[in-house]
Amino acid sequence: MFRELGDAARVGAWYRLRRFTRRRRNAEARKAFEAALSSLRPGDICVDCGANVGAITARLADTGATVHAFEPDPRAYEVLTGSVGSRSNVILHNAALGVGSGTIRLYMVPQSEMSNVSVSQGSSTIPVKVNVSPDSFLDVPKIDFVEFVQSLEKPVSLVKMDIEGAEVSILKSVIEHRLNERIGQMFVETHEKQIPELRGETMAVIGASRKLGNINCDWW
Repeated sequence: MFRELGDAARVGAWYRLRRFTRRRRNAEARKAFEAALSSLRPGDICVDCGANVGAITARLADTGATVHAFEPDPRAYEVLTGSVGSRSNVILHNAALGVGSGTIRLYMVPQSEMSNVSVSQGSSTIPVKVNVSPDSFLDVPKIDFVEFVQSLEKPVSLVKMDIEGAEVSILKSVIEHRLNERIGQMFVETHEKQIPELRGETMAVIGASRKLGNINCDWW
């Protein structure tokens, strides 16, 4: 339906359609996630990308699967450590995920200096995200997602990814390296609403991901 439109109009039309169908897609993705969760067994490997304070990490760990939980925000990581760090099947990583390894800036929301850890959910490595401040940041370790998954001793059964905009570049790398063949199911939250500059790239990567069959970009 978008072929006769220019690029800008096509992206805008795609975004409006995506917003219109959001509730239905969200419900379907949640149902698919619950089904994938129920199929996990001890010995399976899961990766929680953007674990924050550990709500999803705990649910994954309850299945007996081994969970690698990544959280770069130091305040959230402290809570995450307290909530699930004692579990023998949870491995915590105080680092961001991305393309390439090294150090990256983590930009904070303006309220980040407040004691309420809930604001850490908005922290992002994307400086143009609408709710972060380009003047408030920390330098944090970055781990290459593709290299990390490839380094594991067996394929990953489930990936949950909520990393505030960095998912676009990672999904491109996943597709380029055919990493989806080493992942059972991947549930991704995209952030085109908070990062309008990435709407075009997000549209393209969602379309490419759908063709693979095991990457769901409608989770949140």
